[in-house]
Amino acid sequence: MPNIPSEEEVKEKGGILLNEAVEQNLEKIEELYLHIYELHHKKDSLKAVL
Repeated sequence: MPNIPSEEEVKEKGGILLNEAVEQNLEKIEELYLHIYELHHKKDSLKAVL
């Protein structure tokens, strides 16, 4: 995943910083929410066409 460190990177750093992990997770949650929102509107548009 973009912006998420790989297992190797985490091992090299000796672990992860909790605040960075939380920030990355929130970013991914926001991306998923926006994607679902967009799909919902596309579904409504297609439904209106039918």
